[in-house]
Amino acid sequence: MTSWMLWLALAGGLTILELFFGTFYLLMIALGMLAGALAAFAGASDWVQILLAAVVGATATALLRRRRPADKELQVAGLVHAIGPLLRPGDERAHPDCAADAVRGLLGERVARLVREHHRGELPADDDLLRLRQRLTTGA
Repeated sequence: MTSWMLWLALAGGLTILELFFGTFYLLMIALGMLAGALAAFAGASDWVQILLAAVVGATATALLRRRRPADKELQVAGLVHAIGPLLRPGDERAHPDCAADAVRGLLGERVARLVREHHRGELPADDDLLRLRQRLTTGA
């Protein structure tokens, strides 16, 4: 088996694994391995193949991460923010504090703050959220 075939087999294996995970990150690494396969097919040395695969895979992964920020705490806050009315039905003013207090112990202070500020209609002064909001409005 030649080296370009090995690179293709590895890229194919990662593509199959990606079908089980669905994160797209393994596909980005598979793209790097395809670059390694092209370098091998062109006759590049082993070190050039490895370097090209690493650079292309890392760049593709970084670009994907930039386009799809993974702020898990923000995602969780979005899922649990509606529990206030369930905990205190009819008491509209208590919903933000009640929801935030209910999630604080399990999910942490930042999730509680995001839940509280969402209910009050305030824009959070969280750096991650400000960067995400800026990225969405500028399209960058």
